Amino acid sequence: MLREADAVKANGGRRVDFSMWLFEQRKRDDRVGRLAFDAYQEYQKGEWPKSGTLQDYLDHEKGNGVRGAPLKALD
Repeated sequence: MLREADAVKANGGRRVDFSMWLFEQRKRDDRVGRLAFDAYQEYQKGEWPKSGTLQDYLDHEKGNGVRGAPLKALD
């Protein structure tokens, strides 16, 4: 995922914040899409971290009781 973002930046594309990228994935029909949908719901309620590292997002999700496939998708 990070390599893809770097590739976009290297080719003159805009660099997208991870959360924004994730929210745009919410219509996917896989575990990334499910995680994105849930994260977007949290964002709308003001519960999603505004910024942070991958570990911050993982810790946030674990703190909400998320386990298994969604965490693997986030990672």
